[in-house]
Amino acid sequence: MIRMHRYGAAAAGALMCFLSQAALADQGTGLYIGGGFGWANHGEKCDFGSVTASSCDTNSTGAKAFLGVEFNDVIGIEAGYYGLGETRANPGGSSFKFEPIGLGIQGVGFLRLSKEFVLLPKIGAFFWDADTTVNGLKVNDNGTSLVFGIGAEYTFARNLSVRLEAEFFPSLGDENTVGKADISLISTSLVLRF
Repeated sequence: MIRMHRYGAAAAGALMCFLSQAALADQGTGLYIGGGFGWANHGEKCDFGSVTASSCDTNSTGAKAFLGVEFNDVIGIEAGYYGLGETRANPGGSSFKFEPIGLGIQGVGFLRLSKEFVLLPKIGAFFWDADTTVNGLKVNDNGTSLVFGIGAEYTFARNLSVRLEAEFFPSLGDENTVGKADISLISTSLVLRF
């Protein structure tokens, strides 16, 4: 888990540094950073087959922090670290918890509707790390899955804007280890541009 995050963060950092220098030198565009939180849902994670769960909650708080580069007025790239909440359940009298986190790298489109308002379609790869804990016994696994989404951003000051986004992480996980879930994150973020 630590190794995956260290290598993933190093690769994302090197990529963002290279791309930001190219963008700043050639296009005159800049960097932005942001962070936010919102509602995370783990879809059908409460489906335990023939076992009935006395309680199960697939909704929780998710959060993210991201760094992006706008190459021009229509396209950019973004890397973000996500905490995608958790599922807690009690199937068949057992205690169950599923916790996914990870690093996403996405291409971003900027569809400008006005000077202040822009739509943000996104698609890319998500390098996930997940823990499933059953009765205190933890299983960990990691891998790569798809991430895509759509957002809207409103600029309310020279370098500050607010974002509302819906992002989707289909089939995150592995059925043979931590299980799978179709995860969604609806978030609000504050964005600072340089």
